Amino acid sequence: MMQSANYPELLPKVEFQPLIKCFWISANDSDSPLNFTTLPDGCFEIVVIYQDQVLKDLILSGILTEPYDMVMTGNELKIGIRMNPLGKEYYLDKCQTLDRLREFTKILSGAVSNDLQKISELGIADIQEVVQIKTMDKRKLILFDILQQTSGNIGVKTLSEHCY
Repeated sequence: MMQSANYPELLPKVEFQPLIKCFWISANDSDSPLNFTTLPDGCFEIVVIYQDQVLKDLILSGILTEPYDMVMTGNELKIGIRMNPLGKEYYLDKCQTLDRLREFTKILSGAVSNDLQKISELGIADIQEVVQIKTMDKRKLILFDILQQTSGNIGVKTLSEHCY
């Protein structure tokens, strides 16, 4: 019998989509490990990992350039925020240290569950403390929107025309 992890995703509100692609949870409720392959999507991730409901790890991944094989151990819960490239500049670059992410994991620890809506609300609240959405450079918003829509298959001249 093939086992699989529970993996729901939740999109953020429209105003946060330039920064966040989605919030997600991956839960392996069995005692057996599960193998997965993650495909590159142009995003980086903040992942909080719990083993038997105890905080195990905090991972900040870079942007993948090729498929990545991973193992999810038994009784493991991963909570993730998949961030678009602008999330690095406007959120992570403004977090002075990883202390902010450590504090965020403490907040999540109190709400460890499969309540993806609650997790997204906590994530958005934390990002709002750092990022002023209305002050983001509109040219960058247009640039990354076009790059996502075209999967990067667009010439620099065309990009510059659209982004002023």
